[in-house]
Amino acid sequence: MRRVVVILIAALVLAVIVGLVLVARRKSTDKVVMFPGGVEVGVVGVFPGGKTVSSDKPWTAALRKVLPAGLHGKLPPVTSITCSSDRTNQLMVFFELTSSPWEWIQAVDENGFAYPRSGGSCSSSLGNGQTLYGVPLESFPRRQKTFRVNFLDTEFRVLAQMRVANPFPVPPLEQPWQAQALPIVQTNGELALTLISAREETNRWGSHLRPEWKQQAFGRQWEDARVAYHRVADPTGNEGGFLSPNEKVWQIKTSVHRTRLDHFAADEKMSVTNVTIPAPAQMTPLNTAAYCAGVKVVVEGLCGPGTLHVTNGVHRGMTSNTNGYSSTSMSGATTVESLAIKRTAFLVEVTGMSPGDELVVGLKDGEGRAVKAMKLDYRYRSSGVRIYQVSGLDPIDPSQSLSLELAISRPKEFVFYISPRDIQPPQ
Repeated sequence: MRRVVVILIAALVLAVIVGLVLVARRKSTDKVVMFPGGVEVGVVGVFPGGKTVSSDKPWTAALRKVLPAGLHGKLPPVTSITCSSDRTNQLMVFFELTSSPWEWIQAVDENGFAYPRSGGSCSSSLGNGQTLYGVPLESFPRRQKTFRVNFLDTEFRVLAQMRVANPFPVPPLEQPWQAQALPIVQTNGELALTLISAREETNRWGSHLRPEWKQQAFGRQWEDARVAYHRVADPTGNEGGFLSPNEKVWQIKTSVHRTRLDHFAADEKMSVTNVTIPAPAQMTPLNTAAYCAGVKVVVEGLCGPGTLHVTNGVHRGMTSNTNGYSSTSMSGATTVESLAIKRTAFLVEVTGMSPGDELVVGLKDGEGRAVKAMKLDYRYRSSGVRIYQVSGLDPIDPSQSLSLELAISRPKEFVFYISPRDIQPPQ
């Protein structure tokens, strides 16, 4: 009799477990996006940026409560991930997938306006070839409780759609901005900037805002200054290149940078002169350091074409490979940074730049002639530490020496408030 009771109880427990699995699996299939070719992608959820998200499913969580601890290892492994920890106003859409069948995702409001697209942001392996994958949405219909998300291919064609719930409060908190009539003049110290007009422009990437600016410098330092990037925001917290024209007001932020090195003060710049040009796969070490505008700058040296390998931040050596990519690898206590150098370049380490700061550089050969520098790209060596390669646009005569002058440009920032109704349509 006792044996029969044990068997019945075991059968009942097994039935409950099977029921939980079937119900949970059935519910989880409601969160699947179907793509062409029958590809299924599971949707883990939609969360504010900075939230830690787990891959654990309801059915596995339920099984862990009833299964003996020794059987937990038979369940799928669980991983967690935190994306955009400093962007809590951002929306993160998480998926569980083998590989991404789309290139972009895009939020669409009830009027059919498509917000700027977003691509992949962060991921964590789940094992068995599966990945927990997060995609950010900086702009979306914050006034709606739910909205549509389009999945796009490389040609921006819609592959699939889904509807998601807005996890933020509806209606959203709004900034008390007031639009001004164009043209708008703003003054910041030695410079005045006028927003004369703004036009919507479109291309295969979508819409973007093209402002027309006029500058007036009140001192020599800001003559020939350059208006840099601009950023559009709406009162609900969205940011992007072009937002919903149904809003009453937009904020446009822009910054202006100096372009001429002779317009910088002595404590904003530094130089190294007459550096011998090294052969390929060789480096002329310098390690010249200075503080420019309060930012630490180290000119590490001048490298010939090749790949520089830096071990534990101290030991340096070069190989002749010019076809590789910059990367960082770690093995135990050893960290190797590999920098791919396509052409003769100064290596400049900069620590403590603010997000809007820029590095302004000038190159001269041994006869004092200007050498046009390439567009400056950088990679992060560690948090807050950038490594720049400064090279000439044209090949450099190896018989010449090379001089570098650089400055840290702190921009002047300007903020304008306009009505989207004043934006001119595309030509």
